[in-house]
Amino acid sequence: MSLPAIHTAEQYAEHKLDLPEGGRWTELVGGKIVTLQPPDDEHGNVIRNLMLAFSKFAHKTQQGYACFEIGLVTKRNPDTVRCPPACYFMEGAPFAELDNLIARTKPATVVEIASTNDRRRQIEECILEYQELAIPLLWVIDPQEKQVHVFQNNRSAKRYSQHQILYGSSVLDGFEYPVGDLFALPPWWNPKVEPRPPKT
Repeated sequence: MSLPAIHTAEQYAEHKLDLPEGGRWTELVGGKIVTLQPPDDEHGNVIRNLMLAFSKFAHKTQQGYACFEIGLVTKRNPDTVRCPPACYFMEGAPFAELDNLIARTKPATVVEIASTNDRRRQIEECILEYQELAIPLLWVIDPQEKQVHVFQNNRSAKRYSQHQILYGSSVLDGFEYPVGDLFALPPWWNPKVEPRPPKT
């Protein structure tokens, strides 16, 4: 099927699954579809560790839930839709965004991973877009430097090294996780089989 060169966010959502590989690793930037490099193993380890950490946090607090690779409209006319590796939602009905390709509510936390070269090149632009969207908490995880850069509304950016603890601040109150553990191969992960994370 031939897709138009310029898309709105709504057109992108409508046609995304028709793209190669179901549109995975794509974003809409300035009305045009952009394909990102498939993420590397370090990127995957971060996501797998976050999946379990967010699951435990949600179970413990009974507040919110995580979504992975959901689209966020960051600009209009022309439209930009970013698909960050992870978001944590606190508003709305429980799990209301899980089946959506584009979020209808604003997440409390957005996680970007500066892993592949193209993701690193666009990270500053992404940060500005999330700040303009007034995302309460943004984590930019850098697997190369083993660091996490934290951006929070009306506060100076902070950088956490692999020997420090990452906290959820007042946004994800009670969340904490060793930065170094984000980059470790999860002990439950078998790269030959894609299992579900262990129950929490």
